[in-house]
Amino acid sequence: MQCTAWHSPIGMGDGAEVDLSMATELYRQGGNLGHPQALYNLGCCYMNSTGVPRDPQAAVDCYRRAAEQGDMDAHVSLAKCFLTGEGVARGQVEAQRLLMLAADHGHPAGLSFAQFHKAVHPAPAM
Repeated sequence: MQCTAWHSPIGMGDGAEVDLSMATELYRQGGNLGHPQALYNLGCCYMNSTGVPRDPQAAVDCYRRAAEQGDMDAHVSLAKCFLTGEGVARGQVEAQRLLMLAADHGHPAGLSFAQFHKAVHPAPAM
């Protein structure tokens, strides 16, 4: 799933004028009501400056909360943050754990990313 606020009718302009700040606010409200996809989308808004100023730390917080509720897109995005160090300290082992969890749930990007990352950066032996 792509990280954009225009997945909603307000963000796409489907029957409404495009209003990314309103779409972001609706994602925030949905997240506060416990909807993991809304939290994931809000994280994407923060990461991509969509309707809000760019804030990687806020994005990571949203991704974590969505991942804790089982959103696999959030697992993959959070793993990318751990790989790049955006909004969180770099953590290869945590990134690989998140990617493998997404892969175990059949997430296509998780499968591809996990296979590539594991081949290029094998986790240290425990």
